[in-house]
Amino acid sequence: MLKFMISPIWAILSLFTKFVPFWAAFFIITGIVYVLQVLPHIGFFMLLLGAPLWSIVTINAGFAAMAFDCAKGKLPEWLLLVPFIWFGGYYAAAAASYVQANQYEAQFVASNAGKSVAFDPDAQDLILEASARNIVSPEAILKDYEISPVFSEEPNPRCGPITSYSIWTERCGKGYTVVGESSPGCNISTNLISRYENGKYIRVAGVCIVDEARKPTKQRVRIGVSQTSTISTKLIESEIKTLAITPSGSNPTYVEMGYTRRLAWFPMPVLGCWPENGMSGWKCHAEFMKTGNKYFGDNAIMMALGLKQSPVEDRYSKSGRK
Repeated sequence: MLKFMISPIWAILSLFTKFVPFWAAFFIITGIVYVLQVLPHIGFFMLLLGAPLWSIVTINAGFAAMAFDCAKGKLPEWLLLVPFIWFGGYYAAAAASYVQANQYEAQFVASNAGKSVAFDPDAQDLILEASARNIVSPEAILKDYEISPVFSEEPNPRCGPITSYSIWTERCGKGYTVVGESSPGCNISTNLISRYENGKYIRVAGVCIVDEARKPTKQRVRIGVSQTSTISTKLIESEIKTLAITPSGSNPTYVEMGYTRRLAWFPMPVLGCWPENGMSGWKCHAEFMKTGNKYFGDNAIMMALGLKQSPVEDRYSKSGRK
């Protein structure tokens, strides 16, 4: 990707340096590329070439080349202040970004503290609504918490609206394996459990997760998303999901979880245009890229339910890792 970005920049740069200083050519290229992107039809083609990201290279290279020329005596020494302000000011902003993100995370973690729901796995069934399925999965719950089964809303016209997920220690294959049918056309299947360690997935041996279309038989405790909110500042971006934990016949208890994105430690200015809501929503941006989703509150639901964290390999003595 970097070579793909640099090749056209270098070709244009070679042309401009015949007329202007090396450092100035980078900034001229940045301006021309940005102006071309304002026009939707040209801009869309340039978007395919990754043009909004070219400014990461051209702007940083321009300030670095300016500092180099100052050091060589080609520019007055006082101009060293310009790249110093660019890089130094950015690093100060990046540090402030981390501080602000930590403050938001602490705020939401504190809001979850003390939240509790009376939950008894022997007397109640846990149901994940469709809205919560992409936030917390039954597989993740079964793998790390002392509960089985967990139910999930996954509407299927033939098999029904709810799927049951449970731990099995028998008939576990090497991957996804169909072991039977709960009704004609509705498979009962098993899938292996794995953990990501030291850069690779390691299978948990002797145990697997079975899923089948099956209705809960006990009192229900439902988990669903009640609200999604976003925070966007110059320094951070954050998305917060408010989840409702609702036992049958009771009022919901709310917990929050989400993620923050912060400024990268290296300046990554993005100058470009791209479609929003279709080509009619063509919009231009000039901002610093925020990277690295940092999640918070990911165990808030389990803590509120009072579920004991217990890895599946510890719960089933015959299982291990390989």
